[in-house]
Amino acid sequence: MVFDDGNLQSELDKCAKSLMERLLADCLFNSGTMEATMFAIWGQPVGFKVQNHGGNVFQFFFDDEMVVMRIERGTPGYSKITYSI
Repeated sequence: MVFDDGNLQSELDKCAKSLMERLLADCLFNSGTMEATMFAIWGQPVGFKVQNHGGNVFQFFFDDEMVVMRIERGTPGYSKITYSI
């Protein structure tokens, strides 16, 4: 397998500005529901996107690494809903 270093660095940069989350719930959530909900809770961050990995596991992407750090440190109301892993 061969990786293009430029593309690999780009993908690593995206991961550095993302959070993974698993919802502990009996029902399955879709990425549209998660995107709308978390977008509102997290203060409508620019460039926010959600990727569904199945089994209530989601990855949240942001344009700004500072937003990720703010969320990791505890956005008001966020810790009452879920935990990031």
